[in-house]
Order: sequence, then structure tokens, then C-alpha cells
Amino acid sequence: IYRDPDEHANRDGNAYRNTNQHANLNGNAYQNADQHTNRDGNGYRDANKHTDGDIHAYRDGNAYRNADQHTNGNGNEYVVAQAIVPAFYFPTRRDNARYGAAGFTRNDYAGCAGFFQGETIEGTGNVPPAPLGMGPIADERANVNQGDEPGRRGAIVWAGRGAKRRLRDVTDGTSNSIIFAEKALPRTRFGADGGDNERWQNSGWDEDCIRWHFAPESDFTTPPFRPPTTDQTAWRRFFGSSHVGGLQATQCDGSVKFHSFNIDANVWRKLCVVDDGEVIGEF
Repeated sequence: IYRDPDEHANRDGNAYRNTNQHANLNGNAYQNADQHTNRDGNGYRDANKHTDGDIHAYRDGNAYRNADQHTNGNGNEYVVAQAIVPAFYFPTRRDNARYGAAGFTRNDYAGCAGFFQGETIEGTGNVPPAPLGMGPIADERANVNQGDEPGRRGAIVWAGRGAKRRLRDVTDGTSNSIIFAEKALPRTRFGADGGDNERWQNSGWDEDCIRWHFAPESDFTTPPFRPPTTDQTAWRRFFGSSHVGGLQATQCDGSVKFHSFNIDANVWRKLCVVDDGEVIGEF
């Protein structure tokens, strides 16, 4: 489900009602006649939510209901959300796990949306100096961070806003451009981190399924909460893994490469952008 330009964000925990689309990032339940996104995975009511089966995968023997599926009270969507897709979990991190009372499953991978303008972790003020970062600070919904900014494009774009990614757009070469990779996720925050708190098939344009160019971090060293706090949820924008020395990434040509956590941050940035025209060299 994609977020609408009229969408309102509530990150301070205030419940509210509106006839347009809302995002409630701190988990307060609320009522709305239209579509909602609740980033902390708590319950909500929705009268008109629609799930289009064309976006669902059929993999590893798991059957999903999809035939242009409309739902009332999210009932049928829950069936899809509870399905385990083994290919979406990687075994060095966790088994095929379900989370919460509803038993929704997760996804250990994220698409690469190119260069991110703003913070490495939301709310920290941490914007690396150029060329590794850029201000002014914007969030993941800003136009500049939807994967389609010229010279900063990613292999993945926010299609719900009308963007498309074609093979000819990957001007840096398909073997030099990442399309998706393993996402960073602290070992103590499985199912609860800002980038792991939503169902596998319906998190929208969100850190659950999208990451950007910032240097990858290990699950063992990335902070469990938003720095400098010890209890606030973190929405991190970078890739990572539970592997000892690095992470796996799939290039636009379909090849899979292992990248060390010690990779030069500028080389990684270039790999995450499909049209910057910069020479990468050996990596």
C-alpha cells in the first residue's frame, strides 16, 4: 500500500481522526474511513483497504490469495501477511519467524532506492558530509528520496507515485548497480525495529523494504535504538546483515556479490546509485 501526498504523519503519539490517509508512527490505534499505515504494527480499523493480488509472490510452495482481492477489516490480507516465504528470510539471521498476536511474517531484504537526502537514522541529525550525505534533511517520503532524482536514482522507485525504472535508466551498468540487498537489523530488535515492524507484503515505501546509499552496518554493531536514546525506535536507512564480515547484494544484472563491511563508503554509494556516471573501479 502506498502513501498518498495528502498523507499526514503522527510521530508524537497523538491519536486523531481524519477522512484522508494517515501514518501513525508510534503505534496508536485510530479510526479512519480511508487507508492507514501504522509503522509500529498495532491494530487499526480500515473500511476500504484494498489488496491487489498482482503484487503478491507465489514462491516456495506457499499459496497466497490474490485475485484482485478486496478486504473487509483486513481479514483476507491477514492470511497473506501470515504466509511464510522462506526466500524472504536469510538463515544466518533468523528462522521463518512470525511476530505479534496476529503472527505476521517479515522480510530480511530491501530494495535499493539510490541516494538519500537526510539522516542515516531518522531523528538523529546525522547527515554525513558530502559526497556521502546531503541536506536539507528530508524523510523517506520526500520527492528527492523516492528513488527517481536524476543523478541519484536507485534501481527501485516509488511506483505508487508514478515513477518507473527501465533497464535503459541504469546508465552506470547493470553489473555496477545494486537492486536489493540484506537490510541492517539489530539482533535484539527482530520484529520491532522501525525497519522490521510491518508485515512482509504491505509496508509501503518504508525502511522495512527500502534502504539507501549509506555505508552498510553489521547487525551486531548497529545501535538497537535511535541514538542517543536507549528506548526510542530507530528507522535506519542503510543495508547490513548478520554475516560476520559483510553482506550479500544483488546487482541489476542478477549477479550476487558479497561486500565487506569495510568497503569504502564512496564505493558503496556509487554502487547504490544507477546513474551518477562516476567510475567505481575495483570493489
